[in-house]
Amino acid sequence: MRQTINKDRLELIVKLFKEDKKVKEVANILGFSTQRLYQIINKYNLPKKNKKAKLKNCIVCGKSFPVYFSNESLRKYCSRNCQKKDTRTVLLCSYCGKEFNRKKSLLKYAKKYFCSRECYYCFLRKKV
Repeated sequence: MRQTINKDRLELIVKLFKEDKKVKEVANILGFSTQRLYQIINKYNLPKKNKKAKLKNCIVCGKSFPVYFSNESLRKYCSRNCQKKDTRTVLLCSYCGKEFNRKKSLLKYAKKYFCSRECYYCFLRKKV
């Protein structure tokens, strides 16, 4: 069963890492497995160990988040939600006019866009 995480526990995790404690030591102090501690660290964007982290701004919401040297050039977004917002676009269905979302990377493959297969098939039948 997962233990709930409150603000005090998060602050304690950050404090222990600032004291140069290793992940395994921090997990033992809190009574977590190391895997669970890594899940908490990733979920709440907590800094691991006392590494030098640069603060980078999210290109979608502008929120600053820590980025470490190893993945500095790759990180653009503070969360997956911001990444989804930036990589998806709103389109209008070519048949029914309904708005729908599509990945930007898929836009180069077609000239007309459809919200569902039904609309696509109706469009084809109407064309014939």
